[in-house]
Amino acid sequence: TQQQRITNFSGAKSNLYTVKILSPLLLRLTLAGTLLVNFHSCQDKGVSDIQALPDYSDKLRLVMLGLKEGDYPRMQHYIDRSFRDCPIDFLLLYDQTLEGRNKRFVDSYSKFKNVESKPFDLNPDNYGAGFPRDNMPLPVLQKGKCKYLWGKPHKGDKMLDELIKKGLIKKEDVIRTPFQFDGGDIVIGKNCVFVTESFFTRDANKGTKRAELEKQLKKYLGVKCVVSLGVPAKFKDFAAHSDMLVRPLPCGKIVVAAPPVAGASEADKKTHQKNLEKVKKVYGEKNVVEIPSGLHDINSYANAVVVQKKDCCIVLVPQFLGGADEEPDEEYAKPDFEALKLYKKAVEGCKPKCIIMGVPSIDTFKSGGAAHCRTGNLFKAGCK
Repeated sequence: TQQQRITNFSGAKSNLYTVKILSPLLLRLTLAGTLLVNFHSCQDKGVSDIQALPDYSDKLRLVMLGLKEGDYPRMQHYIDRSFRDCPIDFLLLYDQTLEGRNKRFVDSYSKFKNVESKPFDLNPDNYGAGFPRDNMPLPVLQKGKCKYLWGKPHKGDKMLDELIKKGLIKKEDVIRTPFQFDGGDIVIGKNCVFVTESFFTRDANKGTKRAELEKQLKKYLGVKCVVSLGVPAKFKDFAAHSDMLVRPLPCGKIVVAAPPVAGASEADKKTHQKNLEKVKKVYGEKNVVEIPSGLHDINSYANAVVVQKKDCCIVLVPQFLGGADEEPDEEYAKPDFEALKLYKKAVEGCKPKCIIMGVPSIDTFKSGGAAHCRTGNLFKAGCK
């Protein structure tokens, strides 16, 4: 018996297939038959050929929810800056009972060809903290067709039902996975997916062995490796998601959230160092950009959004206390400015050109999320 082995990301060895040599004459038939049997034994009907898309795929549009009063000025800020620099495609989901000034805002922006708006059942009780990222399905391609990935029953099922009801997603285009995930759990990188330990330990997943969960992630996301990141202690109580820790960028770069320059615990420093080593194995040292957290206790500049078109790209970087285009005098505002500067350096030479744009996030981050958590992605209208 001849065995072919492959080493996965963690270094563990697993058998992919076994070829039994019966005779030279039958070798090709046996090989083909064995591969065929083993391929189908690890691929469920209807979920082969899936490829998850990075957030910055130009097939996607940015989704924003209008759950409360403060959401509408934020929408306006995102759209206005985008119009000026790179008119990206937006979908605004607004409260179906909306009236007054905010309704006039939605109506006025809906006149632009790259902005669509839909009235929505936005009862906050249906969406946990109200983060669309965590409650929306994951866009994937299956044999070149636009599909959406969603897992075991989840609080986000209510939002999925509403998306189907409003005709934004077709029920037959939803692929169910045997594992459960929030949108913030899954960050698609360079031939890999980044998750955190919380993905493996959540109640709906912990009954499945880790090796099997990794195998399922590779199968349903079309990636070659699974990178599990450690979570700093300050994030564990409310948001143990990988989109707080890493942000892949165009041009093969990636941002890694680092502890604050001052005041970080030794445990968090060690966690970060381990994460950094794992990311460098995938991206290479020169393509990894570390951005320290600011002075605010729970912020992360990795919770950014990248939106790309064929001729331009925008990176929406959360700003917590500063947001100035020039270096501020106040010490507390300097981390925001430094984050923008590091992002600009990271995308130098990118084609299409990437524009770095700070977006106010202090109010949203108090409840556990910033720019990435407060947005979502769906395919652009007309995607087949």
